[in-house]
Amino acid sequence: MKEVLVLLGVLLAMAVLFRLDFVYYVIYVLGGIWLLARWATPRSLRSLRVTRRFVDHAFLGETIPVAIELHNATWLPMPWVRVNESLPLELATAAQIRRVYTLRPRERMTIDYQLQCRRRGYYPVGPLQLASGDLYGFVDAQGRDVGQQFLTVYPRIIPLVGLALPSRLPFGTLASNQRLFEDPARLRGLREYQSGDSQRRINWKASAHSDSLLVK
Repeated sequence: MKEVLVLLGVLLAMAVLFRLDFVYYVIYVLGGIWLLARWATPRSLRSLRVTRRFVDHAFLGETIPVAIELHNATWLPMPWVRVNESLPLELATAAQIRRVYTLRPRERMTIDYQLQCRRRGYYPVGPLQLASGDLYGFVDAQGRDVGQQFLTVYPRIIPLVGLALPSRLPFGTLASNQRLFEDPARLRGLREYQSGDSQRRINWKASAHSDSLLVK
């Protein structure tokens, strides 16, 4: 800003001292472009509509597509818009997505990228930082952020049937030699003691008569 004002002051001094009409014309054009840029650039950036869309939950190993839509809602063109999207390192190949685009009046644009769910957890996606400016570099409008959204990555689901885990349910459907409670509906009499049988199931009277351990 200061450089433009100094330049306009120097040109004005030259026009007054040397009475050069074309210098006045340069001052009018340059000053008009500078004023227009100072008014239009921040206004366009504030009116820029940004939407981030993705599924906020996934399972380990899945790929999540993310779409960021930019909509220039004004009738003013945006010569350039810089987009910086911060991403979690556990899901993305790069720490940020940095791209520059040009938006015409009322134009919509979509930025697509993917997240690889390589590790379970709760991850922030964003924030998204936006910056814009005019074509001649007179004004830079920065500092607008689009808030974070979160992605939950669940662990991989593994069926327990194939793991052969001992059942800890009182009356479950999985067979186990070490149950918490006995099912009274399954009592059928006496049999020989087997390794792993609980001592609570030993019938001591019958074992004393037969001179061998018997269990219920």
